[in-house]
Amino acid sequence: DNMIRESRIFSVSLADILDSDLSEDLLLQPYDTVSIRQVPEWGNDLRSVELEGAVRFPGIYSIRAGETLSTVMERAGGLAERGFAGGAIFLREEIRRREQEQISLMADRLQSSLAVESLSSTATIGSNADSAAGQALVNQLRETEAAGRLVIDLEGILAGDPSSDITLEDGDRLLVPNVPQSVMVVGEVQYASTHVYEESLMRDDYLRLSGGFTSGADKSRIYVLQANG
Repeated sequence: DNMIRESRIFSVSLADILDSDLSEDLLLQPYDTVSIRQVPEWGNDLRSVELEGAVRFPGIYSIRAGETLSTVMERAGGLAERGFAGGAIFLREEIRRREQEQISLMADRLQSSLAVESLSSTATIGSNADSAAGQALVNQLRETEAAGRLVIDLEGILAGDPSSDITLEDGDRLLVPNVPQSVMVVGEVQYASTHVYEESLMRDDYLRLSGGFTSGADKSRIYVLQANG
């Protein structure tokens, strides 16, 4: 009577209705809503990850919601004989998208800064050179493709450390290289090169094997990038 509206919820067995069980059937009325839910983890909810490289059984593995890398590695038989856990590369699509967005945002900001600078400064040879260098950096940023790498401790995961384990997402990829046998030296050295790894050699030994520093080297900012990123 235009005063209140009452809503009621009925749970029915659709299977029984389809089997002509009239006791389960309902006569639909105006404003009724029939909701048929999807079976959890069905159809589009299927998830998979890919293991590549020095894994005993590499390939694509279906995963359950909330499954961890340790359980999938167990199903894959662990690492192959020469698998190098310390250099594993773990890639995630969501991280790649966020990184790509940040790279694009950085390029846009730099492009805006260059435009403002070109309008506010008097054109000189030096400013033109700086502008050209800045534009080259913008172009390089726009061509950069994000990898989406997540640094993980695969050694800890395989050793059973729960704090190192990670929950997998659909589309994750794990690439496990073979045990490396080389050390690469790049930058301001006389001869950038790659050397055979020797356990007894230290950082400065590899620098010496590369001819030592150039005159433009900043010795206070040397860094070592380990295989795990």
